Amino acid sequence: ADNGEDLIPEVIEATNKVDNLFTNLTVIRAGEGKSTLYKNAALKLTTKQAEIDAAKAIVDAMNDSYESKADLLAILKTAQDLWDIRGAADTGNLVKNGEFDSGIANWKTWNAATSTAPTTTQENGNNILRLQTSSSVEQTISGLQPNTTYTLEVYGKVDSNGYVSVGFKNYGGDQITARLNSTTEYAKASVTIRTGATNKAVTIFLLKGAGTGAGSIDDVQFKDSTPEGERPEVMAATEALAALFTAQTSVSTTHLAPITKDNGAIKMTTTDADIATVTEKVAAVPANLKVKATLEAELARATALFANLQASQTANLTKNSQFDNNLTNWKTWAAATAVTPVVITENGNKVVKLEGNSSVEQTITGLLPNTTYTVSMYGKVEAGARLSIGVKSFGGAQANAYVTATTDYEQGTLTFTTGATNTSAIIFLIQGNISGIAYADLVVIK
Repeated sequence: ADNGEDLIPEVIEATNKVDNLFTNLTVIRAGEGKSTLYKNAALKLTTKQAEIDAAKAIVDAMNDSYESKADLLAILKTAQDLWDIRGAADTGNLVKNGEFDSGIANWKTWNAATSTAPTTTQENGNNILRLQTSSSVEQTISGLQPNTTYTLEVYGKVDSNGYVSVGFKNYGGDQITARLNSTTEYAKASVTIRTGATNKAVTIFLLKGAGTGAGSIDDVQFKDSTPEGERPEVMAATEALAALFTAQTSVSTTHLAPITKDNGAIKMTTTDADIATVTEKVAAVPANLKVKATLEAELARATALFANLQASQTANLTKNSQFDNNLTNWKTWAAATAVTPVVITENGNKVVKLEGNSSVEQTITGLLPNTTYTVSMYGKVEAGARLSIGVKSFGGAQANAYVTATTDYEQGTLTFTTGATNTSAIIFLIQGNISGIAYADLVVIK
């Protein structure tokens, strides 16, 4: 280290203790021309929790003034994470007899005429596979999903020179191989593929090719490694949830800068059936996926927003807020070049249409002085329109909240506080441009 800490015995001891937990990792993915070697990026095959704890005790005891202490603690955090993953290693492993505890069972062997057949042997109380030069084992794994990512992980080493090859074939893509040539300790290889459009099987192989001496292999893992966001159940739930939401733009008379949230509001057309469908899709996401908690939280938010949307009509101070009675209770205005506002039916739902510079407004009475209210609406625009919901004559300065959606209705909300003696306010929907068309619905004040 530039600060000279690498010469301090205490630091040397701690660094060596931490480094001794790790081995090299060779990684290759389908479509890549060559593998990449990552130094000390995998736990050693023989690393145990007690060794991680012992290393942490030494690092914890280091002088806090050493800059390397924080680095070593971060590396130990990685070691612990890798150990926790190893603890669940058998979960989802599609390889049969991947630790060779049942000898060579489930593996098809091959060897050249000048070589000997693969065998298993004991090493430090652990069964391992031994491959002589020009010999191999393979296993065909069926029941896979097409267009799905899988990863093979293997520990291996060689006695002298040469290498052990591990890889895939017969999966709907080119054969792919990683090499392990460590002679001192077991190194790890990680090989990732994506099955073809119709492929449901793959053959994994472990091969000792050229060179002298034998190769040793253990702990063969083959799992579905598709990123959570690409899993069909997750994609279905994510898309269904996204379809419930729309953007929301909020303005307050005390904070006029608009705040826009892309998925801040529930769509005004959401139904109980929509919520039920999404609930089923979220429930179908496997419980072991980390993303499930996020999806469940979004479902809870959608359910709460939907409940608020339904309840909003009960306490709504706006009359004819959904224009079911056309423009009853609404006062219209239009510039000389504009079209008088009208109510139209869109997908079975009535909305007010503002074409050109025009507006509708309603006086809300029975308000309380010095009381905060929120008025909201759903709207969308086309042809360069400028739509807003606003409030005036409430004892404060007029304010507007704009919506700019062009494909789906988004929500605009405006919060205001009545004056010391004011008991009414005028709310309005206005399309402020000379040209353009805007649509609005579900006006709520509470």
